[in-house]
Amino acid sequence: MATTTASSSISTGLVEVEYGILSITNLSIINMILQERSVIKVDEGTNEGIVSISGSQFENIQRTGDNQKGGVIEGYLGSDNGQITISSSTFTDCKVDSSTGCGGAIYLQISDGGELLFDLSGVSYSGCDAKYGKSLFINAYNLRTTVPIHTDTSLTKTKIGAESDEYEKADLNNLMGFNGAQTSLAIPLYYVYTDINLQIYHVSNSDSTPNGNNNIFCGHLQWPCLTIDYSIIRAGDSILKKIGIVDGYKLIDLITINQDGEESQISNSLTESGTVTDIKSILNIEGDGKIQLTAGTLSFNKIIFTINENARSGYIISGTATSTQISISNCLMNITTSDDSTTQIGGTIEATIGGSSGQLTIQNTNFTLCISQQSQQAGGI
Repeated sequence: MATTTASSSISTGLVEVEYGILSITNLSIINMILQERSVIKVDEGTNEGIVSISGSQFENIQRTGDNQKGGVIEGYLGSDNGQITISSSTFTDCKVDSSTGCGGAIYLQISDGGELLFDLSGVSYSGCDAKYGKSLFINAYNLRTTVPIHTDTSLTKTKIGAESDEYEKADLNNLMGFNGAQTSLAIPLYYVYTDINLQIYHVSNSDSTPNGNNNIFCGHLQWPCLTIDYSIIRAGDSILKKIGIVDGYKLIDLITINQDGEESQISNSLTESGTVTDIKSILNIEGDGKIQLTAGTLSFNKIIFTINENARSGYIISGTATSTQISISNCLMNITTSDDSTTQIGGTIEATIGGSSGQLTIQNTNFTLCISQQSQQAGGI
C-alpha cells in the first residue's frame, strides 16, 4: 500500500488500536502533515494483541501542535498489552514540534510490566526531529529495565534501533527518555544502555560544561553526577568507589563519607576519548566545601586543590575516627585570592590517627602558600 501526496494536511490519523491485532506490511506514507495526531496510535487496553509493522516507509511526516508525542507512532504499553514489533522499516524526516514535542518518529510510554513488549530491531531513522528524542522517545516506568545496559547477550542497541556509538554520542538528542516520575529530565538513551567507562563516576557542577545532575544514570564524563556523595552511591556495592573530578569542579558544601571497609578514590577525570591521563583536575574549595571521613579509606590522586578566599575556616580534609585511612598522591594545593594576599582559611588536613589501623599517607604532593593565621591550626597538616 502506498500513500503519496504533495505535503497534504489532514486532521485524521491512519489507525488507532485499542483491542485486537494490527498488522502492517509494505506501507508507504510520504509528504504528510497531520494536525495533532500520529499516523498510528496504540492505546493501553486490556488483552491487546500484537502490533507488527514490516517493510514500511514513512517519509516527511509532520505532526503539528504543541506537546505532541510521536510523529508516526504513539504507543502505550502495559502489563495487559500485547507487543509492538517493527522490522525492515524506515523513518525519514519525521517530526513533531522542535520546541515542545517528544519522539519525532516514535513515542512509547511504557508502564510497569510493559518493559519487554516492544522490539524496534528493524528500524532505521534519518533526519527526524523533536525537542526530546529526535527519532525515538521512551517514557518508561523504569527506564533501566526497559533499556538495560547493552551486552553481547542483551542487544539493547539493536532493540531500539540505535546507530553506532560514535553516531549516538555525537547526537545525544536522537534517542531519549524519561525515567519514572522524573519527567523534568530527558535522558539520552546512549547513557542508559552504555556502562560507566572504567567504573569511574564523574562529577561536575550544574553551571559547568558538561553540567552535572544527580540521576540513576549519571557518572559518564559527558553525563556527570552533581555531587561526590551521590557518585559514591552510584558506585553501588563496589569495594573501590572511583570518583572522577571534571576539571574546575567547585566543592561548596561539607561532604561526609562513611564507607566502612571500602575505599573512596577521588582522582582526575578521563580524557574525552575515555582514557586515563596524568593531567590533573582542579578541585575548587569554596564556602563550606570540606570532606569529612568517618569510616573507611579516602584517597586522592592527580588533584589540584585550589582554595578560594571565601572558604570557611577549618580543615579541607578531616579523618575523625581512629580507623580511617587517608592517602594523597600526585596532588597540588594552591590558594587563590583577588589580591594575592593570605587569608584565614585554616588548614588542609586534620586526621585523628590511633590504634593499629588509622593512617595518613602523602606522596608526590606540593602545598603552596599554605599559611594559617589561626593559632590553633597548622597551615598544611
